[in-house]
Amino acid sequence: MVSTAFSGYILGSVFLTAIGLTSLVTEFTFGSSTHNDNQRKEYGGARQGDSYSNLRSKDSLEATAQFLSDLNFQLRQMKNSLARATWNFQINGSVENKDKLANITEQYNDWYVLQKEEALIYRTNPDLFGDMARQLDMFSLSAVAKSDEMRRRQTNLENTMETLYNIEVEKLSSNKTTTGHHQINLLTVMATSRDPNRLKRVWLDWRNAIGSPIRSIYREYVDVLNFAANDNGFSDYSAYWKQSLFPETPDLYRIVNIVYCLHLLTLPGFSDYWKQSMFPETPDLYRIVNIVYCLHLLTCPGFSDYSAYWKQSLFPETPDLYRIVNIVYCLHLLALPGFSDYSAYWKQSLFPETPDLYRIVNIVYCLHLLTLPGFSDYWKQSMFPETPDLYRIVNIVYCLHLLTLPGFSDYWKQSMFFETPDLYRIVNIVYCLHLLTLPGFSDYSAYWKQSLFPETPDLDRMLDSLWDKVRPLYLQLHAYVRHRLTLRYGRGVVGTDGTIPAHLLGDMWAQHWNHISDILVPYPEVDDTLTIDAELKKRFTTIDMVRLAENFYTSLGFPEMTRQFWRKSHFVKRLEEREGSSACQASAFDLYDAGDYRMKMCAKVSISDLKTIHHEMGHIEYFMAYSNQPTIYRAPPSAAFHESVGDIAQLSLLSENRMQAFGLTPNRSSRVGGNSRWKSKKKRSLNKLMQMALDKLAFLPFSLIVDRWRWQVFQGNITPNSYNRKWWDFRRQYQGIRPPVPRSEQDFDPGAKYHIPAHMPFVSYFVAYIQEFQMYRALCDVSGHSGMLHECDLYGSQEAGQRLRNMLKAGSSRPWQEQLKSLTGSDSVTADAILEYFRPLRFWLERYNIYHDQTIGWDAEIKLDVK
Repeated sequence: MVSTAFSGYILGSVFLTAIGLTSLVTEFTFGSSTHNDNQRKEYGGARQGDSYSNLRSKDSLEATAQFLSDLNFQLRQMKNSLARATWNFQINGSVENKDKLANITEQYNDWYVLQKEEALIYRTNPDLFGDMARQLDMFSLSAVAKSDEMRRRQTNLENTMETLYNIEVEKLSSNKTTTGHHQINLLTVMATSRDPNRLKRVWLDWRNAIGSPIRSIYREYVDVLNFAANDNGFSDYSAYWKQSLFPETPDLYRIVNIVYCLHLLTLPGFSDYWKQSMFPETPDLYRIVNIVYCLHLLTCPGFSDYSAYWKQSLFPETPDLYRIVNIVYCLHLLALPGFSDYSAYWKQSLFPETPDLYRIVNIVYCLHLLTLPGFSDYWKQSMFPETPDLYRIVNIVYCLHLLTLPGFSDYWKQSMFFETPDLYRIVNIVYCLHLLTLPGFSDYSAYWKQSLFPETPDLDRMLDSLWDKVRPLYLQLHAYVRHRLTLRYGRGVVGTDGTIPAHLLGDMWAQHWNHISDILVPYPEVDDTLTIDAELKKRFTTIDMVRLAENFYTSLGFPEMTRQFWRKSHFVKRLEEREGSSACQASAFDLYDAGDYRMKMCAKVSISDLKTIHHEMGHIEYFMAYSNQPTIYRAPPSAAFHESVGDIAQLSLLSENRMQAFGLTPNRSSRVGGNSRWKSKKKRSLNKLMQMALDKLAFLPFSLIVDRWRWQVFQGNITPNSYNRKWWDFRRQYQGIRPPVPRSEQDFDPGAKYHIPAHMPFVSYFVAYIQEFQMYRALCDVSGHSGMLHECDLYGSQEAGQRLRNMLKAGSSRPWQEQLKSLTGSDSVTADAILEYFRPLRFWLERYNIYHDQTIGWDAEIKLDVK
């Protein structure tokens, strides 16, 4: 829950993104700083007297394995030290703890730069592929400046911005403000006050105190980050950021092209048309495609990297690529009907009565044509005049051909994709290889070094696709909220341009709207929110709420929290702590030290904080699930996975069955009956969906624009003289939100959001908030749930728990698409499940907005068309 909890992944990334390990060390996961020899052996540490150079001289693969073993061991120790320092600083932000954290961060950075240089040397081994290559690539993915001076400068700027932020939050909470109150928490005022003038003053107090002082520092910080990104081969910091958060994300537009080509190939009679029209005298297109494809691979820029993989996986004893082509061709000939062995074919081909003479002539002729200067251009223009890229078609046809050869699919799976039992998955993997030949990639090694995510990533397209799916639902919610606020405050306050003033939505940043649910629930007469909180306070303590969350996970077969968790976690706000500061941001920690997992938050007994505890404990269960992986893999496969897993528990928690099991939903069966009871249940269900939409759905556009704005800043598309204007352009475009008072470039409203000065990624929440519903639906199906999705309660389903835990155990050892498919059956994030979850609410909103003649959208008259 972003409104009440910033997970440890987000908190931690202020330091870890500085060293390029955000995607690897999720949630501040670290381990003990001392290990004996037995422990070192357990984690694969180097033996006394071993030398990497000696090992390399004996066997380069053995040397690489030894290096990775030592690297994982050292990484575990380094991450432990950094985590302990971070924990101590967040619990007690003294000058001494701050200095210790800064020193350890510098030591970590220095160590990482040296290790990365060594890792890149091992990565140049042309025979390296598979898991070792993946670990080296993941570790080497960074935007760390190579010079000591630039690294120190970056760390100092980060510490300065976060310190300024926390100091101003402290002042706002303890000093007299323009609100005229002492000891007042402005976030609480935003959530509880219904006085628009007071809300406006508080909104301005926060931004004037926090945003503006950070503006000049942030401008310098952007330059430093871009310098570090350039230092590591990225066009700007946004290119690194997108790649590190969502590795191995395919390009949607390219996928569409490929799918279309595959579709054409499956049309009845198309293969015959293809052969007859393109190669009228050639009886066997597949042979030509085979040879063309092989020759194409040999001429690809940078093919020396891929050839090593080709040799290793397909022809391990063949050092010569040209010989590979000959062998592949010979193997193909030997598989022809009527030839028992190659000699039979040889004898037959030397005599005129051979039936395959025309095929030989055709193949030799094609080989000859391909060697002519400029023939590739002629080939594309004459054979495929409307196809800009012949290689795409060749790849597709070749892949289809390989999959149809007798027995070849088994060989393919065993030699190249031995962990992949599924032919459809093979096509997807082959497609990833195909992408390497498209414009924008210099060669395979460049793509591989960037962890399967190009410098011109398609993440924006994936985000756009998801947003396009959920935007119509958001527009319905926006129109409804605007109308209800207008009824409450009048047009003079809300306005008439279709947007909503940001200070009226119950949240300092208008990111979550659930704090004003008292104004917005469809049926306030059956709203149980206050009743639930009152019942919780009567029956439970803070520790009881933590036990309730633990009970949910153990009911699914997950392990209990450890002894260290109960001894060292921090659940309750102390007197010196201020809400809104980093000390109270809910987070989960893995200290990489046998069972040392911790949770930190300033919890109150409320349904909101019960949700947060379920979320944070989900992070810890994830830590425990992948704790047996090598240190490099002890992280989620994409930044969205950790957040999604924690939120699955929240969705189950808020189901009607779970609330009744806790005794938190009043049982009205004794007071009403028949149709009235059914109507009451339906109203409570719509109230619940509305509260969930105000939390989850309202948050989506904000979670998208925070990083969209930053990426454009890094890319130079947003310059310092337009920081604030572009920020509000994004907020208007995506959220339909406007500032309550005029803003200028003297203001820096992005800086009033903690994640901006603390340099914490945010777009992962956007993907997570959609992906969690997709995962939730899959687990509900496994659990045997029938009925509306929002009514699903996973509690007690060992089957669902086992399916989820199997995915979590992998950490980042497998691509996120593969892991998502293992759970949901789909290797892409889709919005279908979130739309299904809110379907009853959408029908209700559409009817409401039509009845009240509400314009859907802002700035333009967009009337609703419902069939």
